[in-house]
Amino acid sequence: MENQTGTAYAFFDSDATKQKIKRSMPQVIENANTPRQLELLLHENTGNLQLDKKLQQIVRTPRSSRILHSKVGVDAPEVAPLEDLKYVLEAKYPNATNEEAANELGDVMNYISYLNVNPLSFKCKVVYEKGGKYLFRE
Repeated sequence: MENQTGTAYAFFDSDATKQKIKRSMPQVIENANTPRQLELLLHENTGNLQLDKKLQQIVRTPRSSRILHSKVGVDAPEVAPLEDLKYVLEAKYPNATNEEAANELGDVMNYISYLNVNPLSFKCKVVYEKGGKYLFRE
């Protein structure tokens, strides 16, 4: 695993502004017990990302992106392409696997979800590559 950098992406919608998310990141990182080596890059859409063809196809395919919160109750999932979601949080984790990066990113996203005024406005999917296939962190 030496010299390997794990990479994962969280495609998400939030009613929080980009500025609010950025301002909150130090507290989010602390609450999630995020390793210092984990690099997080917030993008406002998929336009600036360098995605391979497989991931581009996944991002364009309509799918459910709703995260259900126990406090909110059961809600019907919404189906839309991930590229339609407002933000992408890219995680790079030196000396780790993509799956480890996805797990850390998932923990971060759990805390980012609390930045929303309306919990139902938060939708998210964490995606990572393993064995030549892209998987969603559950």
